[in-house]
Amino acid sequence: PFHWNYALISFSLATFVTLVAAYFSTSKEMQENPSQLLQPKAPAAGKKILFERIPFLWNRLSFMQKVTTRNLFRYKKRFYMTVLGISGCTALLLTGFGLRDSILAIMGTQYDTIFTYDAMVVLDSNTVEENGRLIDSLSGIANVDRHLPIVYELYNAYAEDPDDTHEITLVTPQDIEALPDYIVMNNRESKEAVTVPEEGVVVSEKLALLFHLKPGDTFTLESTDDEAVTVQVAGITENYIQHYVYMTESYYSKVFGSEPDSNAVLVHLEDVTAEKEQVLGETLLENESVIATLFLSGISEEYQKSLSSFNLVVLVLIIAAGALAFVVLFNLTNINITERLREIATIKVLGFRDQEVSSYVFRENMILSFFGSLVGLGLGYVMHKYVISTMELDYIMFGRDVLWPSYVYAILLTLAFSLMVNQFMYFKLRKINMVESLKSAD
Repeated sequence: PFHWNYALISFSLATFVTLVAAYFSTSKEMQENPSQLLQPKAPAAGKKILFERIPFLWNRLSFMQKVTTRNLFRYKKRFYMTVLGISGCTALLLTGFGLRDSILAIMGTQYDTIFTYDAMVVLDSNTVEENGRLIDSLSGIANVDRHLPIVYELYNAYAEDPDDTHEITLVTPQDIEALPDYIVMNNRESKEAVTVPEEGVVVSEKLALLFHLKPGDTFTLESTDDEAVTVQVAGITENYIQHYVYMTESYYSKVFGSEPDSNAVLVHLEDVTAEKEQVLGETLLENESVIATLFLSGISEEYQKSLSSFNLVVLVLIIAAGALAFVVLFNLTNINITERLREIATIKVLGFRDQEVSSYVFRENMILSFFGSLVGLGLGYVMHKYVISTMELDYIMFGRDVLWPSYVYAILLTLAFSLMVNQFMYFKLRKINMVESLKSAD
């Protein structure tokens, strides 16, 4: 839906920034005498730059390199405006590519690295004896490689405020030693393995962030019957979709005061194909104690569909970044050429060819664009962290890392936009009339 509040805020900010820029750019001129305004703007005064005071380096530069270096620091306002504008472009690009990395991290890591089982069979909790017989017979079913019975229950969890609750899935495996073969638990930053101890629970990272939990803290699990138990955090594991709490059978018995009865089974398949998954699902559903068979491939596909809309967000950010770079460089280059018409006309009279003239002017753009892109990488990293933390849902945690190719793409695209502007402005340089430009303006 269209959000009027966002539209009004955006419109107001855009109008305010435009008016402020117009005021500051004209306030100085409005204080001048008309006769002064009719005179051409005097070129910036030349003076020694810091680099010139290092003879060992300065003397090794060619004439054109010295001219370019002087011009970069001679027009300081253009230097800062270009670096600032281009850094915004690179920051948007890095944010866009970083979002893509973060979204892909969910699918690639959650369903390939963390959840390594292929299917989960959900059993009826009211048919305990039949469940046991089915679990024992799973090894003889075609395409089933190995399996792990678990307790799979849903609870509402809260830390301090009972009104601030989040739904969690409690997983209690029958064989805690076999759990890493089905669900890999580790620390996201250090990549160290996280094990489920006899005393305490391991919680998923997003739940720990929402409740500000750390090892040693406690929180409450509340069932649909309003029965509440308190559990202690022993570890935090990497996880991106939904909230999970893992505990041993002994700790389950201690906390809930009853023996756990397995109501689900994690399954590894010998051959993962759509046809064989369908056959297995139909075979299992013939048993009255089986409620559902969930295949990880199908769950992953559903999440991919729900998250595919974020690709549009990335595309919009890239287009906006390109437009920003084009507008900034076009305006600054246009001003640069207009202010230096006599200078450019002079070097053309001295025998500089069109390519040499364009290199003389546009070399500065490329250097400033490169420095701006480096600044933009830092801004983009901060912006990416902010956007990721803002756009997350309560039950989803996006990846926090920006992959190194994204940094390369951001710089290359920024420089590509700069080259496009240079190519566009090249024709303006060719049309400069040397005679008209060198005429006295008095």
